[in-house]
Amino acid sequence: MERSIKFRQLLQNGEWHYWGVCDSSGNSIKGVITSPILNLPSQQYIGLQDKNGKDIYEGDIVRKYRANSRGRISIIKWQESYNYVGFNIGAGSKENRKVKNRKVIGN
Repeated sequence: MERSIKFRQLLQNGEWHYWGVCDSSGNSIKGVITSPILNLPSQQYIGLQDKNGKDIYEGDIVRKYRANSRGRISIIKWQESYNYVGFNIGAGSKENRKVKNRKVIGN
């Protein structure tokens, strides 16, 4: 399984600058490495997509949908503890590299 290595940075004009092994729109391209803009924080792609197929990045706000509820809102963040290192997306099943019951609602 191959994971895309890409990042994004929010520019002052409100547009995203994507960099890593991807093009300027964030689409993965083998062998093409683009550069970050210095002095801007970067958000890393976590290798998963939401229920609509949208890429999930560090810092995204996601809603976990449950039957008969408005859902729980959480922020994607890096977590390190004694038994876990990785992105905290909450408990749930991952099928076809999509988080079936979560949707990106902001960042």
